[in-house]
Amino acid sequence: MRAMTKRTASFSIALAAFALIGAGCNHKDNSGSSASSGSASSSAASSTSAEAMSPSMSMPAPTSTQIAGKNGTEYTVEGPILAKWETLTDDQKKDLGAPYDNQKNTLDNSGVYQQFDDGVLIYRNGQPVYFVWGKIRDAWNDVQASQGKLGYPTSDETKEPDGTYKSTFEHGTVTWKEGDEKATVTMS
Repeated sequence: MRAMTKRTASFSIALAAFALIGAGCNHKDNSGSSASSGSASSSAASSTSAEAMSPSMSMPAPTSTQIAGKNGTEYTVEGPILAKWETLTDDQKKDLGAPYDNQKNTLDNSGVYQQFDDGVLIYRNGQPVYFVWGKIRDAWNDVQASQGKLGYPTSDETKEPDGTYKSTFEHGTVTWKEGDEKATVTMS
């Protein structure tokens, strides 16, 4: 039985080596199509082996990472929150600050959020993740954030032509302009 296992393993290795050698023997004929010196099955095996080793194939993005908070504690940033965090510019990450807690479910269990020193990333199931920060976040928090009268965000903050910063929510908008002590909440 042991000898049979060794022969099977040897045969498998030989077949894989043949497939790799076959991949190296591919050449273009004058018509531009590939021709191979091996059989159709070795051609398929070599193609599969070459694809598996191709450096152009990207590895799946991690679904969680650890980011240190100001206090040095490592917090887990994961899933859609991590995907959004990775799309933020360096300036936005600076505005957001470091995490100070792990991801939590919203009170109505329809999404998740993660608090950072100066902002929050919030995800509602089936919707994009939004970034709310600064004075706009403070005003939104004052009216109970996603569970209050404004509801969940429906956009990231934008800068209007007049210099006003604006975030939209399910039931209104919050605006703020540099120099203003507080942001303005407008219900729709």
